[in-house]
Amino acid sequence: MNLLLEIARCPNVSTCFRDPQTTHPCSNIVASQQAASLDVYHVPEPWNGLIEQAPLLFVSSNPSFNKKEEFPLQSWDDSSITDYFTHRFGGGRKLWVKKGTKGLLPDGTYAKPTLFWRAVKQRAKELLERPVKPGVDYALTEVVHCKSRRQKGVDEALNECSQRYLKRTIEISGAGVIVVLGRVARVVTKGFYDIPQETHLSIPIEIGSKNRIFLFLPHPSAPTHNTFFDHYSIEELNQIRSHLLQSSL
Repeated sequence: MNLLLEIARCPNVSTCFRDPQTTHPCSNIVASQQAASLDVYHVPEPWNGLIEQAPLLFVSSNPSFNKKEEFPLQSWDDSSITDYFTHRFGGGRKLWVKKGTKGLLPDGTYAKPTLFWRAVKQRAKELLERPVKPGVDYALTEVVHCKSRRQKGVDEALNECSQRYLKRTIEISGAGVIVVLGRVARVVTKGFYDIPQETHLSIPIEIGSKNRIFLFLPHPSAPTHNTFFDHYSIEELNQIRSHLLQSSL
Protein backbone atom coordinates (compact mmCIF):
# COMPACT_ATOMS: atom_id res chain seq x y z
CA MET A 1 0.00 0.00 0.00
CA ASN A 2 1.39 3.43 -0.89
CA LEU A 3 1.89 6.09 1.74
CA LEU A 4 -1.24 8.06 0.84
CA LEU A 5 -3.48 5.07 1.48
CA GLU A 6 -1.44 3.94 4.45
CA ILE A 7 -2.24 7.25 6.16
CA ALA A 8 -5.86 7.41 4.99
CA ARG A 9 -6.41 3.83 6.21
CA CYS A 10 -4.40 4.34 9.40
CA PRO A 11 -4.91 1.28 11.65
CA ASN A 12 -5.11 3.50 14.73
CA VAL A 13 -8.56 4.68 13.63
CA SER A 14 -10.06 1.18 13.54
CA THR A 15 -8.31 0.36 16.83
CA CYS A 16 -10.07 3.28 18.50
CA PHE A 17 -13.42 2.32 17.00
CA ARG A 18 -13.11 -1.29 18.17
CA ASP A 19 -12.49 -0.14 21.73
CA PRO A 20 -13.96 3.30 22.51
CA GLN A 21 -12.62 3.06 26.07
CA THR A 22 -9.03 2.57 24.95
CA THR A 23 -6.28 4.81 26.28
CA HIS A 24 -4.70 4.91 22.83
CA PRO A 25 -3.14 8.36 22.12
CA CYS A 26 -5.42 8.78 19.09
CA SER A 27 -8.66 8.00 20.93
CA ASN A 28 -9.64 11.61 21.66
CA ILE A 29 -9.09 12.91 18.15
CA VAL A 30 -10.90 9.93 16.60
CA ALA A 31 -13.84 10.34 18.98
CA SER A 32 -14.02 14.09 18.32
CA GLN A 33 -15.78 13.53 14.97
CA GLN A 34 -18.61 11.70 16.79
CA ALA A 35 -18.99 9.39 13.79
CA ALA A 36 -21.78 6.83 14.18
CA SER A 37 -19.60 4.11 12.64
CA LEU A 38 -16.20 3.57 11.09
CA ASP A 39 -17.72 3.65 7.59
CA VAL A 40 -18.81 7.30 7.93
CA TYR A 41 -15.60 8.51 9.59
CA HIS A 42 -13.73 11.23 7.67
CA VAL A 43 -10.45 9.52 6.86
CA PRO A 44 -7.10 10.91 8.03
CA GLU A 45 -5.89 13.49 5.51
CA PRO A 46 -2.48 12.44 4.07
CA TRP A 47 -1.83 15.59 2.04
CA ASN A 48 -3.44 17.71 -0.66
CA GLY A 49 -1.96 18.23 -4.09
CA LEU A 50 0.78 16.77 -6.27
CA ILE A 51 3.16 16.33 -3.36
CA GLU A 52 5.89 14.59 -5.37
CA GLN A 53 6.11 17.52 -7.80
CA ALA A 54 5.07 20.73 -6.04
CA PRO A 55 8.08 23.00 -5.27
CA LEU A 56 6.48 24.26 -2.03
CA LEU A 57 5.11 22.19 0.85
CA PHE A 58 3.10 23.73 3.68
CA VAL A 59 3.01 21.84 6.99
CA SER A 60 0.50 22.63 9.75
CA SER A 61 -0.98 20.98 12.85
CA ASN A 62 -4.04 18.98 11.71
CA PRO A 63 -6.94 19.43 9.27
CA SER A 64 -10.11 21.03 10.53
CA PHE A 65 -13.31 18.97 10.64
CA ASN A 66 -16.44 20.10 8.79
CA LYS A 67 -19.22 17.52 8.82
CA LYS A 68 -20.91 19.15 5.81
CA GLU A 69 -17.86 18.95 3.56
CA GLU A 70 -17.66 16.52 0.66
CA PHE A 71 -14.78 14.43 2.02
CA PRO A 72 -13.56 10.82 1.78
CA LEU A 73 -15.10 8.38 4.23
CA GLN A 74 -13.72 5.04 5.34
CA SER A 75 -16.35 3.44 3.09
CA TRP A 76 -14.86 5.01 -0.07
CA ASP A 77 -12.75 2.80 -2.33
CA ASP A 78 -8.99 3.31 -2.55
CA SER A 79 -9.09 4.80 -6.05
CA SER A 80 -11.57 7.52 -5.03
CA ILE A 81 -9.57 8.41 -1.92
CA THR A 82 -6.36 8.65 -3.94
CA ASP A 83 -8.03 10.85 -6.57
CA TYR A 84 -9.43 13.18 -3.93
CA PHE A 85 -6.20 13.96 -2.12
CA THR A 86 -3.98 14.00 -5.21
CA HIS A 87 -6.32 16.17 -7.28
CA ARG A 88 -8.27 17.99 -4.59
CA PHE A 89 -7.48 21.37 -6.13
CA GLY A 90 -8.09 20.32 -9.73
CA GLY A 91 -7.63 17.66 -12.40
CA GLY A 92 -9.61 14.90 -10.69
CA ARG A 93 -13.01 13.29 -11.02
CA LYS A 94 -14.63 16.37 -9.50
CA LEU A 95 -13.55 19.90 -8.72
CA TRP A 96 -13.24 19.17 -5.01
CA VAL A 97 -11.98 22.68 -4.17
CA LYS A 98 -12.76 25.74 -6.25
CA LYS A 99 -10.01 28.35 -6.79
CA GLY A 100 -7.95 26.69 -4.05
CA THR A 101 -10.16 28.13 -1.31
CA LYS A 102 -13.79 26.87 -1.55
CA GLY A 103 -14.59 23.28 -0.59
CA LEU A 104 -17.26 21.25 -2.40
CA LEU A 105 -20.47 20.57 -0.46
CA PRO A 106 -22.69 17.48 -0.93
CA ASP A 107 -25.36 19.51 -2.79
CA GLY A 108 -22.84 20.52 -5.46
CA THR A 109 -22.34 24.07 -4.25
CA TYR A 110 -19.16 25.42 -2.69
CA ALA A 111 -18.51 26.73 0.80
CA LYS A 112 -17.17 30.18 1.51
CA PRO A 113 -13.37 30.55 1.15
CA THR A 114 -11.55 29.19 4.18
CA LEU A 115 -9.11 31.48 5.96
CA PHE A 116 -6.40 28.81 5.97
CA TRP A 117 -6.52 27.96 2.26
CA ARG A 118 -6.74 31.62 1.31
CA ALA A 119 -3.71 32.48 3.47
CA VAL A 120 -1.61 29.60 2.13
CA LYS A 121 -2.38 30.59 -1.44
CA GLN A 122 -1.27 34.15 -0.68
CA ARG A 123 1.96 32.97 0.99
CA ALA A 124 2.79 30.92 -2.11
CA LYS A 125 2.21 33.99 -4.30
CA GLU A 126 4.57 35.99 -2.11
CA LEU A 127 7.40 33.51 -2.58
CA LEU A 128 6.87 32.73 -6.25
CA GLU A 129 6.01 36.32 -7.20
CA ARG A 130 3.32 35.26 -9.65
CA PRO A 131 -0.18 33.79 -9.70
CA VAL A 132 -0.11 30.24 -8.35
CA LYS A 133 -1.94 27.01 -9.09
CA PRO A 134 -2.99 25.27 -5.86
CA GLY A 135 -1.94 21.64 -5.70
CA VAL A 136 0.66 22.16 -8.44
CA ASP A 137 2.79 25.05 -7.19
CA TYR A 138 2.27 23.97 -3.60
CA ALA A 139 0.99 20.99 -1.62
CA LEU A 140 -0.21 20.79 1.98
CA THR A 141 0.21 18.28 4.78
CA GLU A 142 0.02 18.10 8.59
CA VAL A 143 1.89 16.61 11.53
CA VAL A 144 -1.39 15.02 12.75
CA HIS A 145 -3.62 13.67 9.99
CA CYS A 146 -6.99 13.08 11.66
CA LYS A 147 -9.50 15.91 11.40
CA SER A 148 -10.89 17.72 14.42
CA ARG A 149 -12.30 21.09 15.38
CA ARG A 150 -9.95 23.53 17.10
CA GLN A 151 -7.11 20.96 17.23
CA LYS A 152 -9.02 18.75 19.68
CA GLY A 153 -6.97 15.64 20.50
CA VAL A 154 -3.88 16.89 18.64
CA ASP A 155 -1.59 17.08 21.68
CA GLU A 156 -2.28 13.45 22.64
CA ALA A 157 -1.92 12.11 19.08
CA LEU A 158 1.05 14.26 18.10
CA ASN A 159 3.92 11.92 18.89
CA GLU A 160 2.21 8.79 17.57
CA CYS A 161 1.11 10.32 14.28
CA SER A 162 4.23 12.33 13.49
CA GLN A 163 6.51 9.39 14.30
CA ARG A 164 4.56 7.18 11.93
CA TYR A 165 4.26 9.50 8.96
CA LEU A 166 5.98 12.90 9.02
CA LYS A 167 9.48 12.00 7.87
CA ARG A 168 8.24 9.69 5.12
CA THR A 169 5.82 12.34 3.86
CA ILE A 170 8.56 14.96 3.62
CA GLU A 171 10.92 12.44 1.98
CA ILE A 172 8.54 11.81 -0.94
CA SER A 173 7.81 15.51 -1.36
CA GLY A 174 9.31 17.30 -4.35
CA ALA A 175 9.52 20.54 -2.37
CA GLY A 176 12.82 22.32 -1.93
CA VAL A 177 11.13 24.79 0.43
CA ILE A 178 8.99 23.63 3.33
CA VAL A 179 6.85 26.24 5.08
CA VAL A 180 5.87 25.28 8.62
CA LEU A 181 2.81 27.03 10.02
CA GLY A 182 2.04 27.45 13.73
CA ARG A 183 3.48 26.38 17.06
CA VAL A 184 2.54 22.69 16.99
CA ALA A 185 4.07 21.98 13.58
CA ARG A 186 7.07 24.18 14.38
CA VAL A 187 8.02 22.34 17.57
CA VAL A 188 7.62 18.90 15.98
CA THR A 189 9.48 19.73 12.78
CA LYS A 190 12.39 21.39 14.54
CA GLY A 191 12.68 18.41 16.86
CA PHE A 192 12.72 15.90 13.99
CA TYR A 193 15.44 17.72 12.06
CA ASP A 194 17.49 19.20 14.92
CA ILE A 195 16.72 22.78 13.92
CA PRO A 196 17.42 25.29 16.73
CA GLN A 197 14.21 26.63 18.24
CA GLU A 198 15.16 30.26 17.57
CA THR A 199 15.69 29.59 13.83
CA HIS A 200 13.14 30.98 11.37
CA LEU A 201 15.09 29.99 8.23
CA SER A 202 17.05 26.75 8.30
CA ILE A 203 20.23 25.88 6.47
CA PRO A 204 19.74 23.37 3.60
CA ILE A 205 19.07 19.89 4.98
CA GLU A 206 19.40 16.79 2.80
CA ILE A 207 16.18 14.78 3.12
CA GLY A 208 15.36 12.00 0.71
CA SER A 209 18.29 12.91 -1.60
CA LYS A 210 17.04 16.50 -1.91
CA ASN A 211 18.33 19.64 -0.18
CA ARG A 212 15.48 21.43 1.55
CA ILE A 213 15.14 24.56 3.65
CA PHE A 214 12.50 25.09 6.35
CA LEU A 215 10.70 28.38 6.89
CA PHE A 216 8.56 29.12 9.93
CA LEU A 217 5.48 31.35 10.15
CA PRO A 218 2.61 31.80 12.60
CA HIS A 219 -0.55 29.82 11.85
CA PRO A 220 -2.92 31.79 9.57
CA SER A 221 -5.48 31.93 12.39
CA ALA A 222 -3.01 33.47 14.85
CA PRO A 223 -3.84 37.06 15.92
CA THR A 224 -0.61 38.45 14.52
CA HIS A 225 1.00 39.50 11.25
CA ASN A 226 1.81 36.33 9.34
CA THR A 227 3.07 37.26 5.85
CA PHE A 228 6.61 36.53 4.69
CA PHE A 229 7.22 40.26 4.51
CA ASP A 230 6.46 40.53 8.23
CA HIS A 231 9.03 37.90 9.22
CA TYR A 232 11.73 37.77 6.53
CA SER A 233 14.07 40.40 5.15
CA ILE A 234 14.39 41.09 1.43
CA GLU A 235 17.79 39.41 1.53
CA GLU A 236 16.30 36.29 3.13
CA LEU A 237 13.43 36.20 0.63
CA ASN A 238 15.89 36.42 -2.25
CA GLN A 239 17.86 33.57 -0.69
CA ILE A 240 14.68 31.48 -0.41
CA ARG A 241 13.69 32.20 -4.02
CA SER A 242 17.17 31.28 -5.21
CA HIS A 243 16.93 27.95 -3.39
CA LEU A 244 13.47 27.37 -4.90
CA LEU A 245 14.88 27.90 -8.38
CA GLN A 246 17.90 25.65 -7.82
CA SER A 247 15.86 22.86 -6.24
CA SER A 248 13.44 22.88 -9.18
CA LEU A 249 16.15 22.28 -11.79
